[in-house]
Amino acid sequence: MPPVLMGSEYTASNGKISPKFKRRMKRMSWVNWIEDGKPKFQLYPVGADYEDYVQADSLNIIDWISLPGEYYLIDSVLKSIKDKIGKGIAVPVLQKNKTAENPEGGERAERYADIRLTIDPYGSESMLTLSRVKSPKGKAVGRMWAFDVVDYGANLHNIREIVKCTKCWGKGYIRSGQNSIRCDKCQGKKYTDK
Repeated sequence: MPPVLMGSEYTASNGKISPKFKRRMKRMSWVNWIEDGKPKFQLYPVGADYEDYVQADSLNIIDWISLPGEYYLIDSVLKSIKDKIGKGIAVPVLQKNKTAENPEGGERAERYADIRLTIDPYGSESMLTLSRVKSPKGKAVGRMWAFDVVDYGANLHNIREIVKCTKCWGKGYIRSGQNSIRCDKCQGKKYTDK
């Protein structure tokens, strides 16, 4: 069964792939997503009732789950998705405020997750953190990678593992007499390349 991509930003009003999304897909030089003018995945313009569109035993990407004002419902929505997935994989995307630790819905959003990845700003780049793994095989939780998004959002670039700065211990600054100054090792980013 082909992968499923659910979201409200990928199709035009006529139900066809939006020109913006099509351009982005064509910029992905590492894979050919479109064959004979058709995508190699099912595309559903979904904004609610996500569980009704889940294809069992397939990869299902839901970009993104929105529950305006009803964030407390996130655990029941995720449970419904997990119940329908069978042997497949669900990748539900949730929004998170820049300074928040958890996505909208708080800790409820994590109840049915086997793996949780968070993306936060990292200077002019982004930082992906592996913040939950239900059954890890070795050290997994807490590992982080920095990356750039290039080609108008089509490709990831300069992916590398990062670790907490050993000079400032992840604070971004060090003491110099009575003053705090930006850490010269991490440049105030709190992390360095591994």
